[in-house]
Order: sequence, then C-alpha cells, then structure tokens
Amino acid sequence: MIEAALVACDVGEGDEVIVPGMTFVASASAVLAVNAAPVLVDVDHGMTVMTDETFGPVMPVMRYTSVDEAVALANDGIYGLSAAVIAGSLEEAEAIARRLDAGGVSLNDGALTGVMHECEKHSFKQSGLGGSRMGAAGLTRFLRRKALLMQTGAPATIGQFDEARLPPGA
Repeated sequence: MIEAALVACDVGEGDEVIVPGMTFVASASAVLAVNAAPVLVDVDHGMTVMTDETFGPVMPVMRYTSVDEAVALANDGIYGLSAAVIAGSLEEAEAIARRLDAGGVSLNDGALTGVMHECEKHSFKQSGLGGSRMGAAGLTRFLRRKALLMQTGAPATIGQFDEARLPPGA
C-alpha cells in the first residue's frame, strides 16, 4: 500500500522521505521494508499528494509563508474530506480549522478524524457521498426518508404560478 501511495504522490527514486526515527532516500522496497508511514518533505502544491485524496499512510509537509497562504492552498482543490491543523495552541488551530473546506479537522493531531467516531461530519466538495458515517447520523444515513405532500384544499391554477405576477425583486 505504501508503494502505491508513493507512486500516487509523485515520489520517485532519489526523493527524500522521512519515516519516524530515520531519513533516507526513497525507493519503494526500502519504504516497504520499514513498514511505517512516510513523511514527505519539501513537497509543492503541484504534486499529486497535495491535490488528490491518497488514502495512504503518507504525511506531506510543505512550506508556506503565512496562515492565509496555507489556508488558500489547503482549500485550493476539489476534495474536502478531512484535514489536520498543527499549531502553537488549540485556540490557534481552531481558528485556522474554521477556515478550511473540510468535513472533519483534527486539531494538533494528524488523524483524530479517523479514530473519533462519535462526531458527525460531512465531506465537502467532491469527497465522499451522502451523509456522515460517524455519530448518530452514521446509522440514519442508511434509512430512506419519504415525504408525502398533501393538497387538502382546492388545487392551484396554472395562473398562480405566473412569474409576471411576482413583485419586483422576488
């Protein structure tokens, strides 16, 4: 799985990969031998790992010059399932997280959204389908709702739907 994640992330022979406790030059067999989640350093926004959902055990690290730039880069994509914000304090992390287009954001941790199943979250943009898999909504998303709308008075005439009769600005 790590080899597939590295290929999807544009990591090639000779790129630097950090695995907790060590740094080495990437080769798929070396990464697989370590069996740990690699940290990709010096990535840029043009790399697939920064714009696609990898679902791999990969932590890309990219430099930024301001929080505004980091938020803009994080939101510049078509996906928004989960995110993580590491900051100097929980208050700072929360302020940044509220600006992100993501359904769940881990604050000062890399993966709380994957282990905390009590919190309801919805994916943003083109991530995922349907309602939350977590919290009480995780069960109700498998139920179907049906609305029965009843006309108990006289049916509306077609003339009542004439847009020309609407007041200006309505």
